[in-house]
Parts: sequence; structure tokens; C-alpha cells
Amino acid sequence: MIKQTIKFEDFDGNEVTEEHYFHLSTAQIMEWVAEKGDDLGTQMENTVKNGSGGEIMLLFREIIEKSYGDRQGGSSFVRSPEITARFMDSLAFEAFFGELLTDDKKATEFFNGIMPQKLVKQLQTKQIAPGVKSIEFVENEAEEDQRSGLKAPRDNDGNLVPWAHRKPTLKEQQAMTKAQLQDVMMRMNRGWEPTVESV
Repeated sequence: MIKQTIKFEDFDGNEVTEEHYFHLSTAQIMEWVAEKGDDLGTQMENTVKNGSGGEIMLLFREIIEKSYGDRQGGSSFVRSPEITARFMDSLAFEAFFGELLTDDKKATEFFNGIMPQKLVKQLQTKQIAPGVKSIEFVENEAEEDQRSGLKAPRDNDGNLVPWAHRKPTLKEQQAMTKAQLQDVMMRMNRGWEPTVESV
């Protein structure tokens, strides 16, 4: 579950701050797989990589709609068509939807936050035993690293750097270490082509 603080301007021009809750249960995620044929993470990755702007917007909207609800106490999360419709027709939704579409970091935090944390950890590590990653996951890591064209495509925590498959922004370049900047320059000199559109 994730709590989102949403700021927006109401119809009278007043600045409003509201808190809203989002959560997907394990049962909902299983239903998603049964209905779509892919897990949520795979569908998001494929849509963002290969889909049109309209398809990305529709997917984001569907995820928000399915995950919205009313938190009641420490263990109850209530959903209903009325609760969902009230939010989806609100200025709060409009502001929040716009943020997710334009802020990659916020979108990532949101999508990780709505899923059960145990499931998030499994998806992040793909461990088949403590300290042992599946062969498929190791192969996928190696393939991602190779596609990046970088000598050092991962940070100290083993995560891909944000510009691994796209051109870094000016802000990212300014925050890079000397080694990272050299790595990016060498990649460009080798004729590397981005596989993800620049932000």
C-alpha cells in the first residue's frame, strides 16, 4: 500500500492538499495475469518500451483505477465503484495522473508501492533460495548490461543506472562521476544507439 499526498488547484483557484491510498492485493495481481497473460511488471515494461503514448496513458489509468481505495484502520482497504468513480472524476486524479506521466521516479515509487512488499522483493531479487538468483534472472541482467553499451551499467546496489538504455539528461550528466561521464562518452564514440527514448 502507498499513501500519496496530492496537491492541486480547485475550481475556485484554491490550493488543496489531499491524501489518497492505493493498493493491489495478491489476488488482484493473479487476476491481472489470468486476464492479460502477463504479469503487471512485464506488461508495464513492454507498454512503455513498445506502446504508443495513448497505450501508456490507458495502462497507467487502469492501474490507478484498480488500485484506488479507502484505507480504514490498520487492516482494511475498501474498494467500491462509487469510491473509485469519485476519485477518477476529481481534480486530484487529474493532477496525480499528470505527475505519473511526467515523473519517472514518482511513477516507479508508485508502482512498487501499490504491490504487496513481499511480492516486490521477489520481483526485485528473483531469488530461488537465499542468495541464489535464478538462471533466467542472471541471463536477463547480462543481456541488459550488454545492451547498455556501458562498461559499468550498474550502481553500487546492483541497479541499472537510469541512463543505461537512453541518453542521459543534462542534469544527470552534471551529477555523474568522472568515470561515469567517460563511460557514456566512450559508448557514444562506439556508435551505440539508445533502445529507450530520452526523457
